[in-house]
Formats: sequence, C-alpha cells, structure tokens
Amino acid sequence: MNKFIYLALSLVSLLSFASCKDDDEQDEKDGKLIYSYNTADKTASVVGIENKYATSVKIPFSTKGIDGEDYFVERIIDSAFMCCFELKYVEIPNSVTEIGYRAFFGCNFTQINIPNSVTTIGYQAFAECDNLTSVEIPNTVTEVGYRAFSGCKSITSLVIPNSVMKIGDYAFSECKSITSTVIPNKVTKIAEGSFSDCDNLTSVLIPNTITVIGNRAFYGCRKLTNINVPNSVTEIGDWAFWNCDGLTYIEIPNSVTKIGNLAFSGCNNMKKIRVPKGCEVGRDAFSVGCEIEYY
Repeated sequence: MNKFIYLALSLVSLLSFASCKDDDEQDEKDGKLIYSYNTADKTASVVGIENKYATSVKIPFSTKGIDGEDYFVERIIDSAFMCCFELKYVEIPNSVTEIGYRAFFGCNFTQINIPNSVTTIGYQAFAECDNLTSVEIPNTVTEVGYRAFSGCKSITSLVIPNSVMKIGDYAFSECKSITSTVIPNKVTKIAEGSFSDCDNLTSVLIPNTITVIGNRAFYGCRKLTNINVPNSVTEIGDWAFWNCDGLTYIEIPNSVTKIGNLAFSGCNNMKKIRVPKGCEVGRDAFSVGCEIEYY
C-alpha cells in the first residue's frame, strides 16, 4: 500500500490518538474490538472496545486488517478495557505477549486466564479489579509491573512463578484476601510496597536471592506471623514491616547492614529482636518495649 489510512478513535475519552503514528501502522474498528495494525510485522494490538458496557469479550488469535491480510493479535495496549465495569469474562489468546498499562483497570471479572505466551504484565494492568478472586501468572512472565494487581481485594489465591525476575512497586498492595505467598527465586529485591496493606497475609517465603526488602514492602500486614529473613538480605527499608502486629519474634541475619527508619515500628506484639552488631539502625526502627539483643 502506498498510503496508510488512519481513523481517529475515541474510547470514551480514555484513549487519544491525536499524535502521529509510524507509517507502518493503521487503526480501524473490527467488530466490537478496536485494533491497531502494524504492517511491518503483521501484528495487531487491541486498543479498545466499541461497547464499554460489554459483559464478555473473546479476543481472537488473529484478525483481518483493512488490507485483507491476517494479523496476529500480539498486544493489549494501555487502557484498552479500562473502567469497563460490566466486563465479567475475558478470553485472551496465546498469541498475546504483552498486557499493557491499565489494560483491564477496574474491570468486574472474577477470574482471568493469562496465557503462557505473555511475558510482561504492565503497570496497573489489573488494578482495582475488586471481584477478581484468583489469578495464576504463567511461567513465561518475567516482570509484574507497578501496581499490576493493586487493590484486587478479593484475590485469595496467588501464584507467582519462578520465571518472574522483577515485581514492581506496590504490585500486590491492598490485596486484602491473600493469606500466603512465595517470592520467586529469581527476584533480588522485594520492591517498595509490594505487599503493603495485605490485611490477611499471614506468611511469606522469601528466597535467599533477595538482597533488599524495600520501603513499605509489608507495611500494614497486621496478620503476618511467619516471616523468614534469609542471610542474603543486606538492607531492610523504611517502614518495611510497619504495624505488622502478628510478628512476635524475628532474627535479623548477620548479612544485614542497614535497618531503615520505622522498619518494625508498630509491631506491638514483638517482644524481642536479634540484630547483628555493627548494623546501622534507623530512627524508631523498633516498637517501644521491644527488647533488642545485639549479637
């Protein structure tokens, strides 16, 4: 084709395509889904849906472009289904490799099957999906983005595969129904706020690949009773375990050189903690009345 045709799209003010696109892309509506086509590699991206009140969506493996050729559906881009509050069922094909920023933010489905073709789950991709009860992240995913599942208050079952190398800040914050989780052994840092305000989280298994437990990592996890800090950890950040009332005892390994401000403050049931000599301890790191034993 000598000239590409672009159609201006509006997704209820959520998406804007006012900026120019590369010459090898074209947009059009196809049925109930709206696609962007890349003619260079014959792939398509889902950019939105015509009817934001739809209750179910089946994303196809491939779709026809305006040139009549087949395009593999490879991406669900930023905000594609954002605030589709009636959306209760989504089928994602195993051609999709990327789920973009806020792709399903605020949707109403109870479960989602993420295919094993997906490698990246973007920022806030499933955030505030209040009715989502279970999610199984496939072992092809290497990164879970910032606040990807934040505010998914009904998730009770969470499996993070060992393929994951990075968990973004606040990725699972306010997942108030999760009771336990295992950090994959390729992750080296528990990022800021990753599991903060997970009210019913009682146990976490931290592998000996972790070197940093970030700021607010388990902030406000009041029922957390079982936590191991492996001897790979060198730093525990500010507010890392703030207000974890369920903790009664913890031993800091001698690998830790820094404990941040208020790291264990508010852990009112913790009566004793063992800390290595020479460790830098921040301001109000421990609750009043907690016995600190240096070893």
